Amino acid sequence: MANERITENYVREKLRENGYYEADNGVVIEEQKSQIKRVQTILKSASKAKTGKGGYPEFIITWESDPNFLIVVECKADTKYHESPDLDKPKDYAVEVAH
Repeated sequence: MANERITENYVREKLRENGYYEADNGVVIEEQKSQIKRVQTILKSASKAKTGKGGYPEFIITWESDPNFLIVVECKADTKYHESPDLDKPKDYAVEVAH
C-alpha cells in the first residue's frame, strides 16, 4: 500500500535538489500552515471537503520578490489520485478545483 509520506519526502527532496531550501534565496517553503497572513486567510476555509474548515496542503511555496505568486502542493500516495476525469472531486484528488 502506498504512503503519502513517501510522496511528501520525494517532493521535499526535489525542492532541496533544486535549491528551494537554500538560505537567502527569497523562497519561503512552509508545510501545512503559513505564517503569511494573506495565505492564512485563503486557507482558513479551504477544506477539500467543502466544510468551511481550514485547508492544510503539504507545501506552500511563496517568493519574497512576488507575494502574489503562490504554489500549493497537495501530495497523494498514488498517481491514480492525481486528478479525476472531470476535475470535480477536490476531497479525493490533488489537482481539483473546490468551488
